[in-house]
Amino acid sequence: MSEVGTWAHSEKLAISVDAAVSGAFGSLGRPVQKNLAALCVSFLGVLGSARSGQGRLSLAALYRFLPTFGTPHAREKRLNRFLDNKRLDPHGVSSGLAQLIFGKKGGGFWPIVFDQTKAGNTQSLVAGVPFEGRIHL
Repeated sequence: MSEVGTWAHSEKLAISVDAAVSGAFGSLGRPVQKNLAALCVSFLGVLGSARSGQGRLSLAALYRFLPTFGTPHAREKRLNRFLDNKRLDPHGVSSGLAQLIFGKKGGGFWPIVFDQTKAGNTQSLVAGVPFEGRIHL
């Protein structure tokens, strides 16, 4: 795929993710929503590419894929400012994620299976939801 085709695909993805984030994360301010959408697109870009780092996710990998203009240093500063933002409310993020996963209806309780794993210095928390007789992570 050409560089122009890749950018057009990334732009369409960014618009779709931004619409989903603004609908689900209504309790967060619009600037936080826009940065969260950019971070989600970056995360999807990192997951969809071959990378080094022995399978570890790094902030450097995320800021390289941020769908914003500017130098790599400017994207790094933007990501760090967003992660340090006091308006990035953990309750609002959790509620928005639950709404994206389960929808707006929220019909009753949803069983969720959690597993915590430690690999070296890295902690991982995985959540799974039962669907059609299987646990999907």
